[in-house]
Amino acid sequence: MSTKEHQEFFPENFEFLGFVGGWDCFIGVVTVEMLFYLIRTKDLDWLEAVVKYSSTILSRNCVMSAPRHGSRREAAARLLDAHVRSRVHDECPVPPCRPGLLTSGELASIVGAIAEEVTRNSRVAEERSPP
Repeated sequence: MSTKEHQEFFPENFEFLGFVGGWDCFIGVVTVEMLFYLIRTKDLDWLEAVVKYSSTILSRNCVMSAPRHGSRREAAARLLDAHVRSRVHDECPVPPCRPGLLTSGELASIVGAIAEEVTRNSRVAEERSPP
């Protein structure tokens, strides 16, 4: 991913910081490769998601942005956590994780914490549902 490719989409004051990490992801029918990139501007942190199948890029989109805050690693973790939470019912990340700005352990921790939360919420919903 080159800086030139992003200049048409992002403002002039951006810094392309690089690969956050990735994993394989089961999307209901097939497993694709999800790759995430952090892009920073003067004011915003952006998360770009690239979806690959085999060696073909299926999609490449900026999936979210937030006010710039913290270090590169903190911004990457914050945006990726929010993205995974927003897609929890559509995508299922599959190990192993590919490290970048975040280590494999940090990526697995984000996915694991969200999976545990979904399980806990499902359990509580079942307990509270009428017989």
